[in-house]
Amino acid sequence: FTVAGVTGSFTAGQVATIAGVGTVTIAANGDYSFTPDTNYNGAVPQVSYTTNTGATSTLDLSVTPVDDASVLTADSNTVAEDTTATGNVLTNDSDVDNTLSVATFTVAGVTGSFTAGQTATIENVGTLTIGANGDYSFTPVENYNGAVPQVSYTTNTGATSTLDLSVTPVDDASVLTADAQTIAEDTVATGNVLTNDSDVDNTLSVTGFTVAGVTGSFTAGQVATIAGVGTVTIAANGDYSFTPVENYNGAVPQVSYTTNTGATSTLDLSVTPVDDASVLTADSNTVAEDTTATGNVLTNDSDVDNTLSVATFTVA
Repeated sequence: FTVAGVTGSFTAGQVATIAGVGTVTIAANGDYSFTPDTNYNGAVPQVSYTTNTGATSTLDLSVTPVDDASVLTADSNTVAEDTTATGNVLTNDSDVDNTLSVATFTVAGVTGSFTAGQTATIENVGTLTIGANGDYSFTPVENYNGAVPQVSYTTNTGATSTLDLSVTPVDDASVLTADAQTIAEDTVATGNVLTNDSDVDNTLSVTGFTVAGVTGSFTAGQVATIAGVGTVTIAANGDYSFTPVENYNGAVPQVSYTTNTGATSTLDLSVTPVDDASVLTADSNTVAEDTTATGNVLTNDSDVDNTLSVATFTVA
């Protein structure tokens, strides 16, 4: 027998290979077998055979196409917190008979299905879209981390597969705001340095603090003495207390504190003066008749804020 387009002739029982098409053999008793190559369809080159009597005839074969099932592979992607996950769900999928595209997709826990190109909002998690060409984009909400509800997509061939996304946590920097307080002389300043600070990933606490001009550092809860100014302490929970020395007023050396996350900020304190009342002590003097009494009524009087002088006097 011979095969159109294939060089040479074959004796009964031999196998003829038809490049890109398949293999064919015809036995002496007339039995034939044709095996097409994987996924081949279409006409097969004509086979001509010759009998022992010298007569010839032909064998015409054809292969009808079968729509092979799409082969889809599940996708997954992990991204860091506050970053966008991108990729293509079709990259690892195949179909020998069709050019694959995404028709629709769904998200676990989200009502309804979405056509390719639409955006699905996953409450408190993020937004997702998948294009017809398979390109996808997932944007998590700010500071979200953890698993993302599973995404299922369907292709134009009706095949389905999944996309699993997850977001790994990132320790966001603490946001600290400088503190300031002004108090009157001879009063105590109290407050909390952490009230206006925040950290989305941690519960903030104070680990230590320093005071400008004071040697060394202090752990939370210790008391720092500022010579001639006062004492200050900051607790682990951020509560602080500053007690000025008697009659001190003016700026207080800046306090810097450090949190358990390593972030630092400052506390600026100042003391406004208060005009303290003068302290006057009654005077007395006894002299002999016909002599002059002298002295100074201010000698035993005091005023921490002023230099005293006599303005007026009366006599009973």
